Amino acid sequence: MRILLSGPPGTGKSAQASLISKKYNIPAVSAGDLLRNEIANKTAIGKKIESYVDKGDLAPDELVDQVVKAKLKKHPEGFKKF
Repeated sequence: MRILLSGPPGTGKSAQASLISKKYNIPAVSAGDLLRNEIANKTAIGKKIESYVDKGDLAPDELVDQVVKAKLKKHPEGFKKF
């Protein structure tokens, strides 16, 4: 099962993802959490992301995609059927 929750900040995506994750015993992946983790760990991509965030800008889709894809590749199912 794959579910995508999308919406502007503050609309409860993370809360809903957590509920769905628990109910169906599936992992929840939060792009925002992944980006904050990259910044906190001072990775190369995290430093690039931080340069945008520090200016009040959103990270470009290309950087977000790289971080999310890296996380999905670590999941046992990876990109199967994506």
